[in-house]
Amino acid sequence: MGIYLNPGNENFRRASIADVYVDKTMLIEATNRFIDKGNNYICISRPRRFGKTLAGNMLSAYYSKGCDSSDLFARFKIASADGYRDKLNQYNVIKIDMNSEYQNTLNKSRMLLRLTREIKKEMKASFPDIAFEEDDSLAQCILRISDPAMIIELKRNGSTDSAIRQIRDRQYFDSLSHYQGRLLFVGINYDESKKTHTCKIERFV
Repeated sequence: MGIYLNPGNENFRRASIADVYVDKTMLIEATNRFIDKGNNYICISRPRRFGKTLAGNMLSAYYSKGCDSSDLFARFKIASADGYRDKLNQYNVIKIDMNSEYQNTLNKSRMLLRLTREIKKEMKASFPDIAFEEDDSLAQCILRISDPAMIIELKRNGSTDSAIRQIRDRQYFDSLSHYQGRLLFVGINYDESKKTHTCKIERFV
């Protein structure tokens, strides 16, 4: 559990036991409908003081692998929603409060560099078995820890573009997207007589 990577749920816990708290946990159900799909980039835009930070803390508490929030959410409406437990604390989460970061830093021009350095440091500590390169960008580091990771091996002849196009057309990607393991090896075989590619899972861990 880090400050940025897979944070805990304490911020949301404190907010949820305040004298006045409105249950907005069904936002989680709405988010769950998008999270594993192609259009999973969500922007929650609201005016000042309309609960953006609270919503962020709530989503982080629900998704983050850095805590166990089953008891925390048990009394809220989301606990009765279909699929609620499937995604509870199952994701690597990076949470950044940019407003606080900006207000608290002395050197604002170097804020993003410092954030990147700190997040990469937390990644290295949390995933000691992954070989992060010193010049990896933050995006590259995120890809290294994403689940599932996929390695595609192109066998024999045929172009990669042609193979990927055929796999998309035959919707192999849809079936592979349901794989939830750590690492997936996929072999793409080329049939010279038929000029087509086939795809199969070679090995998984």
